[in-house]
Amino acid sequence: MAKKLEGSNIRTVKSDSSKFLLGCNLQFDLIFADPPFDITYRENLVQLIFSKNLLKPDGFLILEHPAKEKTETIPHFEFSRTYGNVGFSFFRKFEITD
Repeated sequence: MAKKLEGSNIRTVKSDSSKFLLGCNLQFDLIFADPPFDITYRENLVQLIFSKNLLKPDGFLILEHPAKEKTETIPHFEFSRTYGNVGFSFFRKFEITD
């Protein structure tokens, strides 16, 4: 994946998202989360990412989910896109300036 994106600072993690995030102390520019469609804790996953401050300022979280699932009320929601039965919601951490 890193070769396709021509990036040198790309880290791909294939893991149980909750377990990984609970032990993670890094910050990322972009987090793409693709949890199983049948889980019910997607909102908790988003809250965990923001409460642990895992996104760098102006970083994005992209959450894949069933298209019929609404995510607009989850804090930090920016916008969503739908492709067939799949939805992608984008959440953003804004940089706070004085």
